[in-house]
Amino acid sequence: QEVERLKEKGDRLLQELETILRHQPYICGAFSVVDVVLLPWVYGYQRFDLPEQGRYPTVEKWRDLLSNRRTFRENHHQVGVPLAEFLATDLRDSIHLGRENL
Repeated sequence: QEVERLKEKGDRLLQELETILRHQPYICGAFSVVDVVLLPWVYGYQRFDLPEQGRYPTVEKWRDLLSNRRTFRENHHQVGVPLAEFLATDLRDSIHLGRENL
């Protein structure tokens, strides 16, 4: 019963993300800490195949967009370093350099 309740909450969040991301490439419009924080959750949630593939195509496109950022591509394979740490570095560099997609 608790698992079903949590799955429903997760689906509601993904539905909300789907709606937001239909109108902009990132959750807050531009790449931000919100994307950094939510991407690992989306990966984890989708990894366990809780929503069926293709149910949230815009969220999947956003996930792929973030996954293709240079810092993620170059560093995601390192063991023991959280995904969010790489994306936070990317965010810091983007702000410092004033560039959107390093």
